[in-house]
Formats: sequence, C-alpha cells, structure tokens
Amino acid sequence: MRTCDPLSIQPCLQRFDRVQSSVLETIIGAALPSQAIQQASLPVSKGGLGLRKASSHCFAAYLSSIVQTTRIVDGILQNFPHRLSIQEALDDFLATAGPIPHSTEEDLNSLDPIHFTQSKLSHVIDTNTQANLLSQAAQASDKRSIARLQSLTLAHSSDYLNSIPSHTSGLSMLPQSFRFALLYRLGLPIYPIPDPHCPACGNGMDQYGDHTITCATENERICRHDALREIIFETANHAGLFPKKEARSLIPDSQKRPGDIYIPVWRYREHAFDVAVTSPLCASNLPQSSTATGSALEKMKVVKNNKHFHQCRRQGIVFIPLVVETLGGWDSEAVFHLKSIAEKTAHRSNQRPAFVVKHFFQRLSVILQRANASLIATRAPPPPPPHVTGHE
Repeated sequence: MRTCDPLSIQPCLQRFDRVQSSVLETIIGAALPSQAIQQASLPVSKGGLGLRKASSHCFAAYLSSIVQTTRIVDGILQNFPHRLSIQEALDDFLATAGPIPHSTEEDLNSLDPIHFTQSKLSHVIDTNTQANLLSQAAQASDKRSIARLQSLTLAHSSDYLNSIPSHTSGLSMLPQSFRFALLYRLGLPIYPIPDPHCPACGNGMDQYGDHTITCATENERICRHDALREIIFETANHAGLFPKKEARSLIPDSQKRPGDIYIPVWRYREHAFDVAVTSPLCASNLPQSSTATGSALEKMKVVKNNKHFHQCRRQGIVFIPLVVETLGGWDSEAVFHLKSIAEKTAHRSNQRPAFVVKHFFQRLSVILQRANASLIATRAPPPPPPHVTGHE
C-alpha cells in the first residue's frame, strides 16, 4: 500500500477487504450489512472494530509515503526523470477521502511532510466514514443507530476490544459472550424471531437486546451492578483507602445506603460512590440520547443526586454517582475518580500508573460486556427443534 500505485492494486485490496469481512461474519455468526461493514472499519475510538478497509486507506498510505520520501529520493536520483506525481496521488486521496475540512485542505496544499503522516490522512477518511454513518441514520430517522454510534464515542466504551484476553488478569470473555458484545455494538439483530416475548418478564422483546439489557427481573441487573462494584471496591482497598461496601450508618436515623462504596478520607473529605448502569437505547432515554451524546449518563446522575446528594451533604459527605452506559462509556466525573483511585493503587506497587489505569478500565469494560452478554443469553428464545429426516 505504501509503495504501489493504489489504482493498480485495487482488485487485490478489495479482495482482502472481502476476506476480512467474511472472517468477521464467521466470528459473529451473522451477515454484515453495508452499514455494519462501514462501522467495523472505523477505529475502536470512533465506535468501530479497527478493521480498516485497505481499498480506502491505501490512498492515504501511498500519498504519505511519496511526500515523506521525496527529498531522500531526489537526493539519490537528482535530475533523473523518476519523480512520481505528488499532485496526482493527492488528487486520488481527495477523491476517495470525502469532504476535507478547510484547515486540513490548507495543510495538504502546503505539501509540508509534517501534515502527511499516514495516521493524519487516515483520520480524515475515518472521520468522514463516521459522519456518513450518522447521516445515513438521520436520513432514515433511525434514532437508535444515532444514539448507539454516539454512545460508542464516550470514554472507555471500547476498552474490552483493546484488552489482551487473559483469564488470570480478569480480561477473558467466552466466545459466545464476545459474539453478543459485537452484535450489540454493531447494531445487528441478536434474536432471530421478530418481537419475541421475554421469558423472564413476559413482556415484548426486541431483536436487538435493548429490552434484555434493561430487564430488571430475577435480580440479574443487580448482578451486573455488583460485579462492577466489586472491581472498584477491590481497587480502592488495594489503594489503602479503607473502603466500606454499602455502609448503613451514613445517614442518621435511616437504614438507607446512599453509596455502594464509602471511603472515609478521599481528597480530604468523606465520599460515597454509587455505581449505576444506564442504557442510552431504552425507550425512555432514546429521544435524548439520539440528540445529545451522554444524555443518558446525565439523566441517571440527576436521579441519583436527587435521591442522595443533599442527605449526604448535610452529613459532610460528598456523594458521587459512578455512571456507565451499557455500551461501555463512562461519565467524565466517574472517569476522574476511578482513574485517581487506580493511580493511588499504582503508587503502592512497582507498576506504572498508566498501566494500572489502563488495566483497571479494561477489567471494568470486560465485566460489563460479560454481564450484558449473560442477560442476552438467558433471554434467548429456545432454538427450533432439529429437523430429522427419516430413513426407509
């Protein structure tokens, strides 16, 4: 891609892309529509799977290579009529990349090598692909897809995809759980029967898992909540913060438990942290989630604060909701405190803070997706009876 004219190798690159998509279809057990293929081609930070299309990004690779090496090649060959056309490679890139921001277009016209790194050029392609997906969803009035794609841009929503599967490190997922997580991420149908009934609560159930992710029957959501709480409590304990789980004595003359994790001294004050999981795709959140990224987080924070904030403040306790969306994105305030707790843990060990923080959020991400997958699996309709052919 960096050394060959992109147009001459397009058939090979397109075949590579088809093979890559075919492998993904095998992993998730479902055919991929064009929108899902586009999403999968995005970096995980933009809500994709990092499976970039070679047939598109080859123009960025080739243009970057030419610009970065022009001075070296000129120095070696001098006046030999060898020079490749930078303008021609630039025109091919612009024709493929899509709309170019004005500031970026000025950088490209300058032909300064500093602006022609492959990562910067690929970023333009990825940004336009993401915008195209949102535009298609808007034209189709598909609020769910808009909310889903926007949710996937929140902090740490993709950490489970960036983790190395390891049972001893708490980063492992069963193949079926990983498959459910990918289907949910890509917005593909999870259940084969249109509008099945939930076997747990008996209510109608959509094909995409939105009902199962939020169904409160049989305390399964509590298990998801408790799994996240345990990881945070364990990390705070390792940090030497002397945390307590669900302390009942924080509010006088009350048995209320305003926080899942109480830390007696955190940033010079008492803190009560309350873990909450919310879905941006449920019916009550979807109208706002499709217009404002993170609105489901803010809504849940308001609910939690209305319930506990003032009671805690009267006792000199800082109440902090730690809210995460079902697709994995954390609220910014939660990220600040969780990162600080993890860094405190690193200071008591020989590990680098950046490594500890990264591993901490990856564990939280894997735990969340495993719990989501468990909810989806327990509500899957029974498979049809096997077809048995009689023999004479």
